[in-house]
Amino acid sequence: MWGVGYRSVMSTVASYEKKGLIARVKGPGMPSHVYYLKELGAEHAARIMAESRWIDMKPAIYVSRLGLKQVQHDLAVQYLILKLEKEAKEKTGSGIEVINDRQLRFNNNLLFNEGKKIPDALIRYKNGDLFAIEMVESMYETQERKRVLWLHAEAKAHNKIKGTIYASTLKNYLRLIQSAANSDCGSWKYLKDKKKWINDPKGIKYVNQEYLKESILFIDLSKYRNHLYTR
Repeated sequence: MWGVGYRSVMSTVASYEKKGLIARVKGPGMPSHVYYLKELGAEHAARIMAESRWIDMKPAIYVSRLGLKQVQHDLAVQYLILKLEKEAKEKTGSGIEVINDRQLRFNNNLLFNEGKKIPDALIRYKNGDLFAIEMVESMYETQERKRVLWLHAEAKAHNKIKGTIYASTLKNYLRLIQSAANSDCGSWKYLKDKKKWINDPKGIKYVNQEYLKESILFIDLSKYRNHLYTR
């Protein structure tokens, strides 16, 4: 993505590790190490970012606080974004703008009208089209699938996004999402007092055939699974 050779990257990483700025950890089911900031690295980053609002975000400098399952999920998102970046450059000569979930949360940029749901990323193409990314690495209940699909369709109907890209390293998970999309997803309503979602029989069913045809895309990332998981 940066046009930097692998050896150059690993040489830099090794020097950071030797200086005590970063360390590595390998979790169960992970074929490779993940690097994280140590306390010295976090202090160094804080000085570099002194003028940035991002400094308000506290770094996770202890292994016990690292969600390694989430790390694998986030790596899968990055694989997808690199794939989309490459395809965009080949097609238009221009890459994509990426806004990750941390940026969305930090800037209180809520894509959906109610609740706390945040997509895994937003990507914007050269022509201005904005797509939401949903990486499905753990499967949720059928009704929750329908609610998530409806939320994205509602955002599309209100011109907040052009559409949504669903991806997974598990083909079966994609099939389950597709099956939910092709069924009646109904309409949903958020009850603020109870902080819960309910089916709304009087609401708008945004997940319709036009939406499925024009605004939703499923991408199989199963070929990358061995890079992310050992089992």
